[in-house]
Amino acid sequence: MRRTLTLAAAATERVKQYHLRAVGIGVKCTTRTGSGHQVITDVPHSSGGTDSAAEPVYHLLAALVGCETATATFVARKMKLNLKEMKFEIAAFRDEQGALSLPIDQDPEVPAAIQAVTGICVVDAPGITDEELTVLAKQTHLRCPVASMMTLAGTDINIEYQKAVTLDAPPSETMF
Repeated sequence: MRRTLTLAAAATERVKQYHLRAVGIGVKCTTRTGSGHQVITDVPHSSGGTDSAAEPVYHLLAALVGCETATATFVARKMKLNLKEMKFEIAAFRDEQGALSLPIDQDPEVPAAIQAVTGICVVDAPGITDEELTVLAKQTHLRCPVASMMTLAGTDINIEYQKAVTLDAPPSETMF
């Protein structure tokens, strides 16, 4: 069930709000966040841009791994885990026809959305058990606002959490 909040309901619940201002000129957009940071997006030359900044989809993917990192840090702290580092390698897929199909006055037959995000996250948390890693991954995916939004929008997210190999690990855990 999707929950929506009215402004009246937001006043009585713990709601975090985000604000920004942005100016778009051509395909380039410069955004100033409510916290004072600047985010710039552009597209490659082949798409009519100047390639002076990352495409918006890359910002979305960076937001996903950034949010998973922050959320995992919270979850690990509550689980009393010593989370030192997370290394992500992900890929995302979408059908370009969702954005580029013509004629422009007709709705595209396929969605423009990212259909899937796959990859791995290597977790460096000395002493973490397989069971703790499973809980960390599950609770991080469920509690991450960006992952939740993407999942509710129909994106299949499959980021596998793996334990980092350490030199002091038994040989069986360091083998392929």
